[in-house]
Parts: sequence; C-alpha cells; structure tokens
Amino acid sequence: MTIKSNPIALMKMWRMKMWLMKMYRPILKFYLAALLSSMICVTSVQAAVIMVGTRVIFPADQNEKTIQFQNKDKTPNIVQLWLDSGDERLTAENADAPFFATPQIFKTGAFQGQIVRLTFTGDRAALPTDKESLFYLNFSEIPSSKSADTDKNKMLIIFRNRVKLFYRPTGLAIQSFEINKHISYKIIRKNSNDAIEFKNNSPYYANISEASLSSNDQKTVLAQSIMVAPGEAVQWDLNQKNLNPANMKLHIGILNDYGVAVVSEVTHNNEH
Repeated sequence: MTIKSNPIALMKMWRMKMWLMKMYRPILKFYLAALLSSMICVTSVQAAVIMVGTRVIFPADQNEKTIQFQNKDKTPNIVQLWLDSGDERLTAENADAPFFATPQIFKTGAFQGQIVRLTFTGDRAALPTDKESLFYLNFSEIPSSKSADTDKNKMLIIFRNRVKLFYRPTGLAIQSFEINKHISYKIIRKNSNDAIEFKNNSPYYANISEASLSSNDQKTVLAQSIMVAPGEAVQWDLNQKNLNPANMKLHIGILNDYGVAVVSEVTHNNEH
C-alpha cells in the first residue's frame, strides 16, 4: 500500500509539516530581518578615507611624488595601496606597475591624515617620451574593529578606490591646458545613419566628462565619463543622416589636472 492511498500516513505527514513551519517560522523571520538590515546598511555607508585630488600627475623628471589621504570618519581605518598598469583584477600581491608606495599599509586615526610617497621603480627608456602613460593607483579601506566587537556578528565592508596616475614626460609639444586646441571631429557617412568621430590629437589623455551635439536647437548627449588616449579616436553613432557641420556644434567637457571640467567647442576637420 502506497502513502498516497494511506490517509493515516498523509495526516501524519501534514501534522509534521505544520509543526516544522511553527517551529522554524521565528528563525526564518529573524534571518530575513537580518538580511534586510544588512542590505539597508550597505546602501547607506560611504567610504571614509579619501585621497586629496582626483588624479595623480607623476612628472617623468622626478623620482618621487607625494600624495595625501584624509580620514573623514570618527573611527580609525586601515588602508592598503598598490598600483597596476590597467588590469583591475590585480591585487597588492601581483601588482605590475613600475611604482612603489610607502607605506603600503597604514592606519589613520579619526579625522587624521597620512602622507604617502610614490617612487618610480621602472625603466624610463621603456616608456614613451612624446605622450603620457597611464597607470592606476588602488587603495582599499578596511574599518578597524574594536576589541569589544570581536564576538559580535557584524558585516565588514571593504571599500576599494581606483585613481588614474598619469606618467607625464617633460618637454611635450603643448601644455596640458592647451588640449582643447588639439581636438577635432569629422562626420562619418554610413549606410544607415551618420556618426561623429572625435580625435584627440594631443599628447595627453582626454578625460571627457560629457560630449554633446547641438543641432536645430536640440542637444544630444553623445558620451559621458570616457577617456580617449593620445592620438586615438572614438566614434559615436547618431540617429540622423546628412548632417551639415555648418548647422551643428560639438561641445566637449575635458577634465583638467585638478579634475575640473573645461567645456569648449570642437573644431570640425575632415582631415584630422
């Protein structure tokens, strides 16, 4: 005789199910509340340790560069630093950039600061002398725990920040603030719609906050928060055709060495 045809067995199974639900319902509610609480905490916390400045400019004629960190928190924090050549998957253990940070790990007190020295350890002859080279400075912030909290169930959140480091050769053809004079665009005619090709003709990285096209009293945002390497170009497809450069304007906001966007109109040049 199967269980399906045995009403006594079915009744016992139903009672067991109801008993289990009654016993474990408070536990399930507890874990659900804990999960929701942790999610709320995650969305409300922010990094406390910040670097002064939005980027690092490392002059090629210098061996060292100092940067400063500030702890905006009322509790101490531990910070670890490393540099890479573009692979964000790398860690402090396998970082590949030709720079060394001193100290690599430090503890900063509440509302205190820390000076870090970056030292170039690579071969200058291996890097271009006619344009910038790009590296990245990474720093992780680990909140320090109090001894009284070691036995408590607390969520430890580690913040990782990634900042651009520009290795800048001396004697470049132009100054960094002149980059807006050495950018241009042209119209690419395609079968379906036209495209705008923007080119960075300068020896500096063009960090674009926003690129917008104004035509027939309408503004179209083409891109935001992108970077174009020296001598490189990027294309933006449009939902228009037969564009006339005389009836349109391309504006580009480029971040300067201080992280401030300088907006300028880009020159049309079919030969760029």
